[in-house]
Amino acid sequence: MENGRSHILLVEDDSQLINILGLMFERKGYNFEIAHNGLEALESLERRMPDLIVSDIMMPKMDGLEFRKKVLQVKDYSLIPFVFLTAKNKKEEKLQGLRLRVDDYITKPFEIDEFLARLDSIIERQNLLKDLILFDPLTNLYNRRSLENRLKYELKRVKRYKQFLSLLIFDLDHFKTVNDTYGHIAGDDVLKGVAELLHTSLRDVDFAARYGGEEFVLVMPDTDKSQARLVGDRLRKDIEQAGFGDHHIRVTVSGGIATAPTDSSRVRFLINKADKALYRAKQNGRNRIEVYE
Repeated sequence: MENGRSHILLVEDDSQLINILGLMFERKGYNFEIAHNGLEALESLERRMPDLIVSDIMMPKMDGLEFRKKVLQVKDYSLIPFVFLTAKNKKEEKLQGLRLRVDDYITKPFEIDEFLARLDSIIERQNLLKDLILFDPLTNLYNRRSLENRLKYELKRVKRYKQFLSLLIFDLDHFKTVNDTYGHIAGDDVLKGVAELLHTSLRDVDFAARYGGEEFVLVMPDTDKSQARLVGDRLRKDIEQAGFGDHHIRVTVSGGIATAPTDSSRVRFLINKADKALYRAKQNGRNRIEVYE
């Protein structure tokens, strides 16, 4: 959750229940989006990946069971925790839901406090798994595997909605000298400080990762090359002016930018072209941002 708040996709056609749950979600501090049937929910998933899906079963156009089957067909969607709501309490229907690998099955009417407690438990469990699987333990940014999976998802959106997406790769100049001079603990403090600064500069739609060693990546959806250049230069200056750790260590960064679909719409090629721009930034004196051309 890049903004620190869980995002729930509520798939429900009962306006009264939508209003009640919406109010409860707001009080709990959840972000949420409403879809009135499975078709709307699939469109919502293309726009944004939620932390939890809560879906009714009986709905027009596409019911909850069919929606769940569609979700399971897409690898990225299938990992999202999923809860069924239903007005029925039939054993066979519950078994059908469980066969579709849902995380919980809640029968209406239900106690709001119990309902929210069950959602909290699912989200907390998912967050623990994310910490283990998706995040770099030193910087708390996403790791390389998460980056590549997210890029696949975002590049599909680039193709579908005919938007731009820019990718910035940057690394710390002469970072080995920092480790040799101050020690690896101080070096880790620098990496954590840069990650913190990077995280505070994110929009909700942006995605930051530690790509390895002292190398970081920022993914910027709906951002063309010139806009990405402005972001990169601002970030470079912010890092240059900061002092990290107990020793207030000063560092500079070099970065490279590539943009989809102009440069490529494939993950490996886009990363490779941003990396080539990064290499040119180093050749041209470091402490600069270059764009792939």
